[in-house]
Amino acid sequence: MSAESNRERQKRWRERTLKESDGPQLTRLQVYIEPEAAADLEQIVRKTGWTKRIAIETAIKKLARDVN
Repeated sequence: MSAESNRERQKRWRERTLKESDGPQLTRLQVYIEPEAAADLEQIVRKTGWTKRIAIETAIKKLARDVN
């Protein structure tokens, strides 16, 4: 029996996540950011224990509240 590659597992996860009606409805976001911003994100993740996704979602939601 061959081991499933990381790429295959990720593909299955993406397909499953996009199909789940009762699970999180996610949108793929792929961006390049400046090294200083990336370092800030890493620091936030280390200090809070959050995932990068949670840190980014939290920052976006806070900014959206602030500009409204």
